[in-house]
Amino acid sequence: MEQGLVRHARRIGLLAVLSALPATAAASSPSSTIAYLPNVQINAAKVDASGNIYLAGQTTTSAGSYAAYIAKLSSDGTTTLYAVTIGGSGSSTSAATVLDIDSAGAVYVAGTTTAGDFPVSAGAVQSPGATAFAAKLDAKGNILYSALIGGNANTDPHSVVVNSKGEFVVSGQLTTGAPPSAALALFLLKLSANGTQVVAGPQGIGGLVAADAQDNIYVAGVPPGGSNEPLATPGAFQGMPTVSYCGCPFFGFPCGSDQFVASLTGDLSRTRFLTYVTAKYGAVPAYIGVDAQGNVLIAGTTSAPGYPTTPASYQPNYTAASGTVLTCGPPIPVEYTSSSGYVTLVKADGSGLIFSTFFSGSKSDSLRFAALTGAGIYLAGQAGSVDLPGFDGAVPSQCAPVGFVTRMALDGSAISSSRTPPGTPVAYDSTTGTLLLASGNDLLRFDPSKATPIACVLDAADSSPVTAVAPGELLAMFGRFLYFGSNPYTATINPINGSFPVKFEGLGIVANQTPAPLLYVSEQQVNFQVPYEIAGSPQTNLTLTYSAVNGNSVSDSRTLGVAASNPVAFLSQPSIVNQTFPLTLNTDGTVNSQTNPAAAGSVVTIFIDGLGLTSPPPITGLVSTSPVAPLSLPLAVTPYCSGTYCSPAPTFVSAGSAAGSISGVTQVQLRAPANPYTGGALPTIFSLSAGSTPVRDMNLSFWVE
Repeated sequence: MEQGLVRHARRIGLLAVLSALPATAAASSPSSTIAYLPNVQINAAKVDASGNIYLAGQTTTSAGSYAAYIAKLSSDGTTTLYAVTIGGSGSSTSAATVLDIDSAGAVYVAGTTTAGDFPVSAGAVQSPGATAFAAKLDAKGNILYSALIGGNANTDPHSVVVNSKGEFVVSGQLTTGAPPSAALALFLLKLSANGTQVVAGPQGIGGLVAADAQDNIYVAGVPPGGSNEPLATPGAFQGMPTVSYCGCPFFGFPCGSDQFVASLTGDLSRTRFLTYVTAKYGAVPAYIGVDAQGNVLIAGTTSAPGYPTTPASYQPNYTAASGTVLTCGPPIPVEYTSSSGYVTLVKADGSGLIFSTFFSGSKSDSLRFAALTGAGIYLAGQAGSVDLPGFDGAVPSQCAPVGFVTRMALDGSAISSSRTPPGTPVAYDSTTGTLLLASGNDLLRFDPSKATPIACVLDAADSSPVTAVAPGELLAMFGRFLYFGSNPYTATINPINGSFPVKFEGLGIVANQTPAPLLYVSEQQVNFQVPYEIAGSPQTNLTLTYSAVNGNSVSDSRTLGVAASNPVAFLSQPSIVNQTFPLTLNTDGTVNSQTNPAAAGSVVTIFIDGLGLTSPPPITGLVSTSPVAPLSLPLAVTPYCSGTYCSPAPTFVSAGSAAGSISGVTQVQLRAPANPYTGGALPTIFSLSAGSTPVRDMNLSFWVE
């Protein structure tokens, strides 16, 4: 049985171990955690001219409700200058979703609330039945006003901007009525400097907003399905789009997502221009900004091969996956397209495009963040394409989809290298030329000019992305680790004196100051064990460090939450509908399969890890030896049921350390059930729980003759 386990160890990453070192250990790391905010979800951020950081999000209160969270941090994130919560009582939910700041350090936030007793300042706007709020705080965090906006509708603020007079512009989408007759519409409104008055913008205009030095307002939006599309102004680059239909003939539906860009006077009374920038399949903006000349930058995602681009731009042609499929009953070829990023600079009068480009690889990619800066246009999003421009082979296929950051030239003609950040970008910091990222409860600073060797971190057993790990769990880190003398380079790490080493040719990983044992190293993959010493910590910082060919130290890190237990099964093949196939060894040590099923009543073995601290206590990096040490841990088997049918389920026999493998790998022995059918091998389908924690991989399956 041990030979069978070793034979399949490399294929399923059974001996996978990931490198981890603290972010503070190497100055060359492209990212660092600057604030840990327990019980806080970060939704938005801004940075002022002094580098102070402003956050908007959500937190839990001692009373059990969810409240809007607004905070100001020092530039290095180590000092909370103030933290304010706004919300109602009981089980209500409030969240600050967007914010802006003015030159005096005042903060303007908007968000949503379900609280019937949401605090409204005396004299401030109060819309009966409102589900959205707007608030202003002074430089010290004192609430100057808190108002309810949106009227008797389900209101969702998407974007805000404050003008030079301290007037607060809020925009987004609202829903009136209830299904199936609910109606969607865009909204745009402006609160006076003291929050006592509100002015509504033109009907049908709303979305993302920006302002110029003259307080003109700019909007990028998409009219919701069923709403009236605003009229384009004379001389616009693109007039009202014609309706395009998607889907099967006779059952088609409007493709929608007709993106427009508009500019209004500061009092919202007049539309200076409105142009559409769209094509069949539409486009959805994620960002709007205005340059010093009044030109309007928009960036977002489109599935339209015909989206308007300019010839001299970086990527004028659509490269995302597309083609035709035979569908619609009697086979009819129907076009399909995939998402691509786009970046477009619209002329200041809306009459044309200065540049417009796609940004995509050959699969499906999206843009979700952008920032127009003096150094270029920073772009971020989700890449399903490992050949995304700028990756240059640094991202292996195991990581897709993966987050990315790149920088585009201000004229849209070129990009820098694309990086894989350890979080979601929420703001650009012009004082340092870095990006702020949100990752769980962490706020990180990320330098996109530095290489990011780590593309992703996966569980070594089932190749799933991880956000939290258990002590002793096996991980696989993928990326580009260019420190080897030969190409390609692969090395399975052998134990030394009964333990796996923590260094290999200068490469190492540390988790919360504890070196991690290494199991496998190649140019694009490092496998390791998370040390048991992280137990009890709320999170662990995994930092990879190695020496480059030129002798320089290279470092990168990821921060993950710590769970007491995170059991996962080692899988042997891809899952199918309602079935996940763990590596299963029959009694004779051969691999279970449909053509090599287990005999009814025989004992099979599957393997799991991520159980955390067990009894007897495991030791980091130690190789388990014979005889097998049984674990005092109850494991429960639950059969898979669909309707009145339940699959025959195995019964639990025993669990213990897997001899010859690293500590923490547990072999679970199960007795195969009887096969009630005579037509051949039958898959038994079941789920497994370790104590009160279910094994993450549901509907485990092996074959019974």
